[in-house]
Amino acid sequence: MQKLKIAYFGSPSFSGIFLEKIINDKNLPVEIKLVITQPDMPVGRKQILTPTPVKLIAEKYQLPIIYSTEFKISNDQLSITNDQSIINDPMINNKSTEIEKLRIEYLLNIEQLNIDHLDLCLVYAYGEILPKEILSLPKFGFWNIHPSLLPLYRGASPIAYPLILGDKKTGVSLILMDEKMDHGPIIAQEEIEIKSTDTRPDLENKLTDLAFLMFKKLMTTVQKKAQTPVSNDLGGAQSRTSGTSTPTGVRNTVLSFIKVTPQDHSKATYAPYLKKSDGFIPLLILKKCLNNEPIGFTDLPKFL
Repeated sequence: MQKLKIAYFGSPSFSGIFLEKIINDKNLPVEIKLVITQPDMPVGRKQILTPTPVKLIAEKYQLPIIYSTEFKISNDQLSITNDQSIINDPMINNKSTEIEKLRIEYLLNIEQLNIDHLDLCLVYAYGEILPKEILSLPKFGFWNIHPSLLPLYRGASPIAYPLILGDKKTGVSLILMDEKMDHGPIIAQEEIEIKSTDTRPDLENKLTDLAFLMFKKLMTTVQKKAQTPVSNDLGGAQSRTSGTSTPTGVRNTVLSFIKVTPQDHSKATYAPYLKKSDGFIPLLILKKCLNNEPIGFTDLPKFL
């Protein structure tokens, strides 16, 4: 049976582990056609340019690689390019010409990704906000693996915060992406217990293993259903049942055989990016926090 063609978006080590699991599982009905990751970054005192772990895995298996910077513009630039009142203002005609050139270049870079020929794009700890223009291009849209029980702990550090706050459980949510951060409807969700001895690397490994099992199960279902020919129209079509637009403009086909559940946004909490300075904790902090923060801040500077 034909395998589903996938683009993989990721950057850190546990995302690289997940990618290698996909590549090495011969029973998984998918084929990685493209890997998108962050560019090499300076690391350490000597600021040596270092590739992401996901890039290293992609190179190991000779997969095509694209850097995030090749199709990204800043949020400020994107908001300006979408503001017609600015673009059409005759008082800033020269500026609007520059903006329009930027927008054309941006859209051309997206087109070069060729992801509209893919079945699915999978995102796991990519580290960038994806432009909304690409979310509806693959047949089954963009799926995001988020290592928390959404809507809890949206953001960049969903593995660390449950440890820091002393939670007894966490889990993995697989969501259908929309243009907001960790906001889309849930395709699948499973939880695990947090043990008193768990550190952040421990949870990274456990949650990645769980995420892979969840993804494999779903891909088997999708692959079977995908044998039925579908329309090649782009997303944004009206739902056959509700008459409303499907999330992220994804074609209705995938939603017809995979149930998605909207998140309860009123219960959303956030896990922002942890800075090095966050690893320093005052001595007068509550005992509970003293017991839990060290394991959540693994690999960050030690206490004062």
